[in-house]
Amino acid sequence: MEEYYVGGAKPKRIGAEAMIRWLVGLFLVAHGFIHVAVWLPPYRGEAPFNPSRSWLLGALGVNAGAMRSVAIVLALVAGIGFLLGGLGWIGGQGWGRSLAFLSAIASLLLTLLYFNLWLSFVLLINAAILYSLR
Repeated sequence: MEEYYVGGAKPKRIGAEAMIRWLVGLFLVAHGFIHVAVWLPPYRGEAPFNPSRSWLLGALGVNAGAMRSVAIVLALVAGIGFLLGGLGWIGGQGWGRSLAFLSAIASLLLTLLYFNLWLSFVLLINAAILYSLR
């Protein structure tokens, strides 16, 4: 029995290395989008944590508006960095790894400054990213 393919050419199989590169890159992109989606919207009372309250910045006497600004800046740095780092990773660019590593540091700093038990899993994700990209 003869096989027929669209366009006449047999499709190429993607290798395991390329598949892993795509999966890791898409994970980094998704992680970046999640940072922006979680930290940038205005705080609602039902949210598990408040970006306007940092245990460390509050102890240093920083006001709520400044604390929220710090959270937004760190979230944007981490989010955009993960997005671009993931795209660079998919494209096989060396800077993708470096950018994802720096973004994980920014995300780790954000998580530690605004720590809440809901963010515990984020610590593990960022630690895993840092460990794997070292």
